Amino acid sequence: FCGRLRLREVGPTFVKLRETLDKIRRDEIERNRKDLGEMTEAQQKAVDHITQAMINKILHHPISQLKDMAHDTKAPEYIDLVRKIFNVKE
Repeated sequence: FCGRLRLREVGPTFVKLRETLDKIRRDEIERNRKDLGEMTEAQQKAVDHITQAMINKILHHPISQLKDMAHDTKAPEYIDLVRKIFNVKE
């Protein structure tokens, strides 16, 4: 039971982590838009797809590890560490 409760506690961290990295992704695309020049809608979609895929690949292992560690008694410490490393605001 406690393991499931801890797993529910890490869920909001996953959401905030993804939101934080997605904001960085969108901000960087916008910041570099002038260097990209005129893009067709298909090119814009491709850039969006590629950068989203990168975020997904970057997050896959940390999120999997956090899920596994959610059952550990030190789970709150691990969650706090991830929040600090990725500058995730509550």
